[in-house]
Amino acid sequence: MLETSAPPPQPPESTDESLNWPLLIRRVSLSIALVTLGIFLIGLYLAFSNAPVNAPRIQVIREILTTILLLLSIVVIAALTLLILQIIRLVSTIRHETKPILDTTRETLIGAKGSVEFVGKHVSEPIIRFTAWSSGFWLLIRDLGGIRRAIQRPPNPIASQEDTDA
Repeated sequence: MLETSAPPPQPPESTDESLNWPLLIRRVSLSIALVTLGIFLIGLYLAFSNAPVNAPRIQVIREILTTILLLLSIVVIAALTLLILQIIRLVSTIRHETKPILDTTRETLIGAKGSVEFVGKHVSEPIIRFTAWSSGFWLLIRDLGGIRRAIQRPPNPIASQEDTDA
């Protein structure tokens, strides 16, 4: 009997409809540019066709554009104000948050320095001294053993071979 394996589970599709910000900004910018271009072309058409009749219309369009520029200036000034306030908050946060962190770090380093000095003085130095002393002691024992062996030379094997040959 053939067994069919189930297809691997697919991750659930995201129901979160998050915005694609770069695409949205591009579309809004394009829309604003097209509206501005349209208003300019309409004004240009009205300026060259029957000028005395269209003069009041052009004046209205000019005032509408002036009002739009005024509103945009207000929006830009508000955005700059918010930016300056955010920068002030950032600087304040950096000053107030990093100082305690730096103080804590400084205290930790001082404590670590004390620990290193203590371990070096009470642990490392005695171990180094003991190791040096024991190495010297074992070298002395080895040298004494070498002197003993040098004094008690075994008979020369060459000389003993000559005696057996004769």
